[in-house]
Amino acid sequence: MNQLIESAKSEMLKAANDNPQNRSFAALTLRAEAQLNAAVADARLVVDAATRAAGGFAKLSNAGGEEVSPLLDAEFLIEGMRFAKDMVFRDNNRIDIGMGGGKVNKVSRRLFSATEGYVAAVAAIGSVADGLEESFSGFREETYLRAAKGLIALSEWDQGAGAQDLAALPYALQALRALENDGTLSLTLFVCPPVEFGYLQSQDPELYFRTELSESLLSKQVADLKRLFLSLEQSGIPAKLNVLIGDADEDDYIWPVLGRPGNLPAEQLQPRKVDLRENVVRYLSSPAGRTGNEGPRVTSAQQLDVVSLAGTEMSCRALGIYENFVADPAKFFQPFFRAGDVDEERQRMRELWQVGDYYSGLPQPSSQQLERIIERKFAAYAMQGVFIQERSPDTILVQTERPPFLRTRMLNAGRSALGMESLPAIYQRVSAEEKAAEGL
Repeated sequence: MNQLIESAKSEMLKAANDNPQNRSFAALTLRAEAQLNAAVADARLVVDAATRAAGGFAKLSNAGGEEVSPLLDAEFLIEGMRFAKDMVFRDNNRIDIGMGGGKVNKVSRRLFSATEGYVAAVAAIGSVADGLEESFSGFREETYLRAAKGLIALSEWDQGAGAQDLAALPYALQALRALENDGTLSLTLFVCPPVEFGYLQSQDPELYFRTELSESLLSKQVADLKRLFLSLEQSGIPAKLNVLIGDADEDDYIWPVLGRPGNLPAEQLQPRKVDLRENVVRYLSSPAGRTGNEGPRVTSAQQLDVVSLAGTEMSCRALGIYENFVADPAKFFQPFFRAGDVDEERQRMRELWQVGDYYSGLPQPSSQQLERIIERKFAAYAMQGVFIQERSPDTILVQTERPPFLRTRMLNAGRSALGMESLPAIYQRVSAEEKAAEGL
């Protein structure tokens, strides 16, 4: 995490009068503002009482004046508290303001501490905004400030960010453009459909494609996704989540190699894919918790755009990437991937065929078949990366797949081949070994 943000959080924690459970920058900033407002209200009572007791002196309370930020109000009242304390604690001609010295001291300390905490938050946001303006000129001042808040929230969640200048984050420009153009951040998430391939041997083979999500991979990700969207919400930054359901995977790289089961009718499978899409919307937006008072499980239905890749027609350009990759894999592997990427994917695919894992229930592929599956899988991801660029050019990938960095490179291969901008990502989980391999 950026040192500036960590320092600001430390200052806000010092000012906190309890031990907050949520220690994200956004949550602490909200608390700091609330504490400052409360401290300002208490200080105003003291200063107004001192004013009355003294028969009136220069107006030191902003009550009734123009609406100002809590920080300006606090700075205004700090001076007033100095006069009030002088009246209460002076040796001669002490003035009774109807409050004890202990209370006046307590209010004064709270005001000063709350002001320092909030100043730290405002300064951190301003510093990030200044860095963004230096790196990317031409945006509105408001956009730099909003992007700074959004990037702080994203970088705190991002396990692949590292301790770097936030303006240098690979998704900084996408955040600026999205907020400038639409006022909303654009995030993209891939969802693996729940499957039980053992059903392919049953009287109802289409049931292999499950539609319930309670025990799915997505169900294991919602807590982290909720944390991300809560932080953005507390930062005041709206975000749209584009959810891409990978329900074309078997058609893209499994069935072409192992053969499509002859007893699997497409007309019975398609309604289940429609059901899954609708269930994903409901699952991510339904009320969370036992009482249902904690808001949506991840985000509202209005902020979701869920797409079935199986039901989406790819552009000729995206399809061309897939076909060219399949026709000559070596042409793509060498310039766009690292030496160990194919070995890493081969190991991952073998794990997925183990008993109880994702592809359990499918025929075990031979070594030659596995290589062909891997080639087509790389081709499918390259095609999907182009699709994302065409559909959401300023989106940021929420990478929850494993291996995380390899999956992002796979999505970017087709974009690189076409000279497109790379798809930046934030990462849910990254191990120390994965970070070291990426030089983070």
